[in-house]
Amino acid sequence: MEVVIGMGERHYWLPVSSRGEPRMIRHAFRGSRWEGRPAGTSVCGVPCAMAEPNELDWFQAPTCRACTEVLIAEQDVARHGEGGE
Repeated sequence: MEVVIGMGERHYWLPVSSRGEPRMIRHAFRGSRWEGRPAGTSVCGVPCAMAEPNELDWFQAPTCRACTEVLIAEQDVARHGEGGE
């Protein structure tokens, strides 16, 4: 899933394995799409192993709350500036 936030910055979501988590989590990553990299760092700063997900991975992996919060904060800054509202 590709999302455009703020001033043309692109982010995509990918179910991935991350250290310390027993199951896959759907993290956001900078860029327009996953291009086969074996590893990357999520928007929330977590190092993750990356691989082609299947449909079950998309269904079972919960969305990372920290990534969501970072993207919402960036969107708010893009819309309203550093001071908010």
